[in-house]
Amino acid sequence: MIKKTLTFLFISFKSFGCLVSTPQTLVFENKPNFQELKSHIVFKNCNDDQSNRFLNFLSDFKGNLNHHILRVELPSITLEKSVTISRLSDYINSRLTKPKDWKVTNLKFSHANQTLIALNKSDTLSLECNNCSHTGSKTIKGTIVNPIDNSYKSLWFKGDLAVKTKSLVVSENIGVSNQPLSPSQLEVKTIYSKNPDRLFTNINQIVFYKLNKGKSKGEAIHYSDITPVNLVRVGQPVTILLKKNSLRLEGKATPHQSGKLGQVIRLKNNRTNKTVIGKIVDFNKVEVQL
Repeated sequence: MIKKTLTFLFISFKSFGCLVSTPQTLVFENKPNFQELKSHIVFKNCNDDQSNRFLNFLSDFKGNLNHHILRVELPSITLEKSVTISRLSDYINSRLTKPKDWKVTNLKFSHANQTLIALNKSDTLSLECNNCSHTGSKTIKGTIVNPIDNSYKSLWFKGDLAVKTKSLVVSENIGVSNQPLSPSQLEVKTIYSKNPDRLFTNINQIVFYKLNKGKSKGEAIHYSDITPVNLVRVGQPVTILLKKNSLRLEGKATPHQSGKLGQVIRLKNNRTNKTVIGKIVDFNKVEVQL
């Protein structure tokens, strides 16, 4: 009698308990739209509370979700079959053909109303990027093909194809100031950039520049973010480094003009009173070729 009762209860649970069926693979840009996600899921004998709790759990999950994992968090819900959940950036980058140490960053669906990819067992996703041989902003086409029912669906993504590179990154929030930057405000990090040629990377020369816009912690320094500061000021005596072949001499001179790193200016040699021309190489230092 007891055995028959237990069997009846088990059959009742399987028949009337909340049972959920999902696609084999789900790919989210970030947080999926609940209505779009719900359209790909079949709920059997589930109330609204169970459905909403499952959708919340699913949208935050990453990896392979099976019934054993789900019942720890949501014991009243049974998952009919396992589902693999990925994030859009990871999924597309693992399948797109591109050079080593390149990746697509800031990946989004081109259509604002689309927030996920749903693939069933027979579906395959192919990707096409016609101009992915160089970095920059890209449009990527995806095609989902199902040979069983002879159907296909096109998807479009946009993002930045970037290359792994070394960069100077600010280690603290920095506002606009007339003061030169300090190496202590920066650190060298490996980042992905779609325009690596626009990155300023020389930490030894950063003291010759100031920010022309505020930068938040973690942001990379671009040439467009900085402005050279005057290293030499008109009328303020400087050291001149006199060079001729292997000969190296030092002297004093008075600049006729102010200038920045690398600029060529005119100066009056304080010893000879003659005008000389030199290139600014440091704070109050000018190199003169004899």
